[in-house]
Order: sequence, then structure tokens, then C-alpha cells
Amino acid sequence: HFRNALKHHSSQNFLRQLKLRMDIACDEIREQDTIVQQVVATAQIEADGKPTLKALLTKANMFEDLPTSDQGDFLQDSSCVEHVLLFLQMLCVGHYLPMQNLLRSQGRGEGNIDLVTAVAEFIVELEAYCSPLNITIATQAFETLTELLQGPCKSNINTVIKIPSFIEAINHLLRNDHTSLEGVSYTNDYFENLQELRANMANTILAMLEGASFENMGAPQTLIRSLDACEIVECIKKLYMKWDNERSKQELAGLDSDDNHIAKLNEEVLNAGHAYYIALKTLKIFVSFLSVDEKAMSAFSALNESSPAMDYFRANTGCLEISREISHHKSLRSELLRIYFPIPKICSRVTHDMKEKIVFSVDRSNDAIRLRDFVSCVDDLYFDMKYAEWLHKHAFTRLVVRLGFWINRGYFVSIFVLNIALMVLLNWKSPNESDPDASWNERQHLQLEGSSKIVLQMALPSIQLIFEGAMLIYYVIANVPGVIRRGFKCEFNSENLQGTEEFQFQQFDLSLYPRDVYFYCSIVRHLFADCNITSGQCFVWRLFTFVLALTININVNDVNQLPLIFYSILLWEVFPRSKQIGYVLKAISQGGTQLLSLAGMILITSYWFAVVGFLIF
Repeated sequence: HFRNALKHHSSQNFLRQLKLRMDIACDEIREQDTIVQQVVATAQIEADGKPTLKALLTKANMFEDLPTSDQGDFLQDSSCVEHVLLFLQMLCVGHYLPMQNLLRSQGRGEGNIDLVTAVAEFIVELEAYCSPLNITIATQAFETLTELLQGPCKSNINTVIKIPSFIEAINHLLRNDHTSLEGVSYTNDYFENLQELRANMANTILAMLEGASFENMGAPQTLIRSLDACEIVECIKKLYMKWDNERSKQELAGLDSDDNHIAKLNEEVLNAGHAYYIALKTLKIFVSFLSVDEKAMSAFSALNESSPAMDYFRANTGCLEISREISHHKSLRSELLRIYFPIPKICSRVTHDMKEKIVFSVDRSNDAIRLRDFVSCVDDLYFDMKYAEWLHKHAFTRLVVRLGFWINRGYFVSIFVLNIALMVLLNWKSPNESDPDASWNERQHLQLEGSSKIVLQMALPSIQLIFEGAMLIYYVIANVPGVIRRGFKCEFNSENLQGTEEFQFQQFDLSLYPRDVYFYCSIVRHLFADCNITSGQCFVWRLFTFVLALTININVNDVNQLPLIFYSILLWEVFPRSKQIGYVLKAISQGGTQLLSLAGMILITSYWFAVVGFLIF
């Protein structure tokens, strides 16, 4: 409705007022710069250090006629340009293409109010006068322009890219910190705002590259020839060094870099560097089709150099290759596009088992079911990654996970050593040496003597019991929450999606379940439903092996040593842990019904053969 209202001829004055606010803001910023230059020139530097710009203006009584709440908006009140820019951004939020086009052209010919060009020209004007007083306005201007271009809105991109001084303004903002005022102290807040500004500049560059292809190389060609790629490379390295130095300071101060607040601050620095890196990687695709000077070529070659910054961004950047058909001289031809994206930190928690779980869990009956199962598996994968990240944040759980890695390997060594020792050291008594009137325990034909008795009756069983307990604790901490959540989720899907073949996906949220007696009983039920021993890791198997090892330790003594041979049951875990044998077990377990049907058919065929043979022979 608002878009239709803006298309009406009566809205022309409203759009003209928005553009006028930006023109007024440009005049105010120039006036502001003149006053600031005068104040700085006449200010006397005191012995206690350089004052901030706001402190100088306050001392010069520039704020004496302004209310305290308005002092931060010095010389900006009449234009309200920051609110105007935010309003334009909100109009196009979500990359709303009709509104993006409307803000550029209302279909009135010479009466059009081009707000897209107005925002870009406002940035060009503002760049020359960037200071702590207006840097937040510059940031908002880039945010608004990014929203006007993203989608992509190709017409808006072509409009902005034709403004000759726009790319040069970006270059100046990259090269200069705008700290040239002598006798003025620039606070950390200003440099944080400058970093945020440059991050938004990177997003604007990426927005201009959206939809770029070999058939539409206007934006890449302009950016490659006009953008200072060398300065971007230096900016990437500076941002990485800042992140690395901050992490070193945090470690020296004993701070946890995985803390949510600290991690967010560190991530903001890296995101800006990552955006610039991806912008250069995207531009590099088109370099071979254009004539590029040696300076720009050396900057693009720097992406492949071996340096801490480039190695980090290279390792944490993913690439998708998308093949699409485009129209070329009334014919269709395929074009391969590379889409670069930053790999989220949480993806480092993805394990090989998580990937294989998706491969073997997706039902491929038809396209709808396959898509629904894949989305459901990705939802489980995201929970597993978030939970793995939570485990990494706490000292105890982090210790359990790290020890679990080695315990998991030492467990097999313990099993093999124990069973080999049983074969070598366990001796059988001759039946003739037993007393016919002896009790059942006394008739057991096993005996251990000397060091064999110490090793097999006490040392190795105790070690194995410790391993079993550690494996149970590790499984409960690392896997049980995911098992319980998947159990509840299966119930949720069976209740809401039963009998549907079309793609449907409803968000599952375990936190919405009431914490009553039924809920906790369901937890126990789902826990014991985790009994697929063919996977090698399930709660029932881990509990069974722990109880088995505990029972053997309790019952083995000088008289009764027969329970030791039941340690051979633990060798079963070797089979599902083997990748090749594991595939066989999964094929048997998942196709169990078909195998039973085949066995029944063989039995019936054999019976018929026997009947025919009996009748004939």
C-alpha cells in the first residue's frame, strides 16, 4: 500500500523533501567542517594532553545554546539526514525489488526523483568532511545504499556504478583514517565507528557484485579498473592483525575468547576482512577477461600468497559453483558462476560422523521426502554443532571431550590386550584332578597362578572397568542430549507430518515441552530406545558393557575365574567401528525385512524341491 501511495503523483513533494534533506545535510556538513577548522585553529593545547573534538567544541561554547540531549547532533538537527537514510533503508528491507526501483524512478520522465543517486552523491560529498561528528551518518548512508542495491537490483547497481566519483570516495575512505586535525585526540569509539564504516563499505562493494556474470560485466569492470585493490589487501591484513593482537591480549589477560561478548567483538573485526577478501576473490574471476594494470594484478595475486592473514581467510572461505542457463543472441548457453562465502566458525564442530549421519539418514523415496528429510537432518546437524560448541566452552566438558578422544582409542587396545592375555595366560585344569564330590565352583576347569593371576584377575579387569565407565560418561555427555532431542523430534514429526508426501517442515522446539512427569519418563524411554548396536555407539550398548565389566570384576575371585571369558563379548565393537564392515552391518540392519523375505523364499523353494524329490525318487 505504501509503495502504491509513493507511485501516486501527489507523493512527488514527499520524495523531493527526502532528497532535499540530503542536500541540506551536505550544506550543514560543509558549515560544520568550517566551524571545526576554526575552533581547532584557535584552540590552545593544554599540558594534560590533546582534548577530543567534542571537548574542544564544548570549551569554545559551541553547545551553549543546545539542550544536553542534542549536543551529540551538533549542526545536524535541521536535516535529520540520518533518520531519512534509515527510513529509505527500511523501505527496501528484505531486498524488496519494486520499492528499490521506485526510489530510483517513479515513471514520470523528467519529474523523477532519483533517491538512489542522491544517496550515492551524498556519500561522495560526505567523504571529504568525514569526522567523529558525522562518521555514524556515513555508516548509515552505506547501509542504506547496500539495501538499495542488494537482491540484486541491477538497475540501481548500473546507476551507482556510473557515478564517476563514487568509487574514488570509497578509495579515499580506505586510505585515510581522517585523523588530520592537529591537536585533537581521537578516541577508541571513533576508530570502532571507522571500522564499522569500512565493514559497511565492503558490504556495498559485494552488493554491487551481486548478479555479475560474463554477460553483465559492467560492475566488475568498473570496480577492477577504479577500486584500489592494493589498499584493500592492506586493509585485509590490518584487520587480521588487529584480530590477532586482540586475541593475544585477551589470552594474556586470562579472558575466554569463546565468551559470547568477546567472541562477538572479535567476529566483527573478522567479518569486515572477510567481506573485502570475498570481494577481491569475486573480482578476480573477471580479471582474465579484462585488461588490468600491473599494480591491480599484483593485488589480486596477493590473494594466493602465503601470509597469516591470507592463509586464514583462504581456509575459512567456501565456494559454490552454480551452473545456470543465460540468453545469448536468442540462444541459451550454460555459465558457471562461483559464489564465495565465509565459513561460519560453528562449522569447525562438524565431524565425519555427523556428515555420514546425513548420508545414511535421508530417505530418497521421492523429491519431496528427500528434501524434507535433508532439511530435518540439517536441523539436527545444527543442534549437534551448537551442542559441541557448548561443550567446548566449559572446562569440565572440554576436558571430557579431549580425554574421550584418547579413551576411545585406548579402549580398543585394552580390549585386545585383555583377550590376548586370556588366550595366553588362562590354563585349563585336567578333569582327573578335580574331586568328583567337589562343588560347582570347584569343578571349573580354569586356573590362574602367580603373575598371571595378578594380571588377569585384578589389573586388566580393573583397567577395563575404568575404560567402560569413562566411555559411558563420555557418551552420556557428548551424545545423549542429541539422542533425546531426536527421539522427541521423531514423535513430533510422526504426529504432524504423518501421511504427507509433499514438502512440509515444521520447526521443532524442545523448550516448549512442559517439564512434567510424562516428559521425564519420555526421556528415559528415548534413552533406552537408543539400542542400535550395529552403529557401535548407543546408550544401551555402553550401559551393557559397563554392567558386564562391573559384574565380571565383582564375581571373579580365586575360586571362580570363569566369568573372565565373557570379556570376548566386547570384541563385537570392533565390527561396527570398522568402516568397511560397518557398511555391511548397516546394509543388513536397514534391509533386514528384505533379507528375512529372501530367507523365507529359499526355505519354501527347498521344501518344494524336497517334496518333488520324495515323490519321484
